[in-house]
Amino acid sequence: GQAGDGIVLIAPETGRFIEFNTAAHESLGYTREEFSRLCVPDVATQSPASVLDEHAHQVMSAGHIVIENQHRTKSGDIRIVRVNARKLLLRGRTCITAIWTDITERRHMEDRLRESEARYRLIADNTSDIIWFYDLVANRFTYISPSIRRIRGFQPDAVMDDTLFEGLEPKSAQWAETELQRRIEAVEAGDTSLLTQTYE
Repeated sequence: GQAGDGIVLIAPETGRFIEFNTAAHESLGYTREEFSRLCVPDVATQSPASVLDEHAHQVMSAGHIVIENQHRTKSGDIRIVRVNARKLLLRGRTCITAIWTDITERRHMEDRLRESEARYRLIADNTSDIIWFYDLVANRFTYISPSIRRIRGFQPDAVMDDTLFEGLEPKSAQWAETELQRRIEAVEAGDTSLLTQTYE
């Protein structure tokens, strides 16, 4: 498992790890002794040496950078990390201190979410029913399926700026507004049974 953020002190001229915390070596599957013999290219194996040199140059010139990188564990697994690196003057010696945070699970979750949204968008774009998403805070539509062209004769973009109740008869609009408010208040009070409902 990941034991928090890895923190390392790097010699910029060699890329070797001068000092490091337990999380730095444990998160990559190394013992302290094994890790002490490594340098940045041994860990950031997915990046060409020229890229690593450029990162070091940026830290030394700008004093601070934040990047995303990939680290290879001892077992060969690839972990995605966000690296926060700074130039540090320590006992008269210029070093680089780097803190890396493992964001692999977060990135995979974001990828799965994008895939799920893409699949849902494919279904929504090709269904005969009108499907829409409405932002109640911004009080505007965020998505309307193309089927609105066939049912109402409008292009989706033409009604994106409408409010939720435009297009309804006044009596229906009043009922819908009252009913929506009732359901929002009920859900906020903990009644999740009103999260979904079908009306004919």
